[in-house]
Amino acid sequence: MKLYEEALNRNPRDLLAMTGLAQLWIIQKQPAQAVARIGQQIATVPGESGLYSLLGQVQAGMNDYAAAEQSFGKAVALNPNSVDAILALTGVQLARGSTEQAAASYQRAIQQDPRDVRPHILLGTLKESQGKWQEAQGHYEQALRVQPDNPAAANNLAYLLLEHGGNADVAVSLAQTARRALPEIPNTADTLAWAYVHKGVYGLAIDLLQEAVKASPNNPTYRYHLGVAYQRNKSNAEAKEQFGRALQLNPPLPQADEIRKALAENTGS
Repeated sequence: MKLYEEALNRNPRDLLAMTGLAQLWIIQKQPAQAVARIGQQIATVPGESGLYSLLGQVQAGMNDYAAAEQSFGKAVALNPNSVDAILALTGVQLARGSTEQAAASYQRAIQQDPRDVRPHILLGTLKESQGKWQEAQGHYEQALRVQPDNPAAANNLAYLLLEHGGNADVAVSLAQTARRALPEIPNTADTLAWAYVHKGVYGLAIDLLQEAVKASPNNPTYRYHLGVAYQRNKSNAEAKEQFGRALQLNPPLPQADEIRKALAENTGS
């Protein structure tokens, strides 16, 4: 702490020193002290956007989202070109349930730097959660125009294509791109497997879905997809087990009616 304070005495705008000092307070489970100390530094150099962003990060970590939103808003006001500050503001807006404000902030970030894929992907995810899948698809496609091998955009776009009657061959290619980049993420295994199910390649789909379920055993969607792969591969007992588990994990699963129908029809092995 003494060394960080000395650095700040020499250069009051030293954000690395202020960040290190704040982290020490947080490690000691005294985040309020970090907030107070950052406030002191802001009083010394009131026009520093980075200090307000740091303050917002600490406040968000304390679940004080209202204060964090004010701090990030000030950071953006001081540095309107900072996409990082805008995205941080968006994060607390979402935490507070202000989805329309968050969408507007994402659009602002896109306007500031159209080559930054992050706001496109994040806005696409938000639109997808709202059921606006066509808008989501457009943002994922835009992200891929900027960065063709972006795994998050590729994975999300592949899944949208599969769920809404898109080209399964394109979906397979996109899902393979995502899987190569993020081989440890079960979501990429699930998406590629679901693409293989659509193409009738059930053996590969089952292998990938078993991997996804092992990594995330309480994910009902992975269980449902594995059940479908087993069912189409004529492995009825295994399909029945996975369908039942999916319903146990999430009774209001969107595919619940389809699962119950499959379970009623599937009494063999």
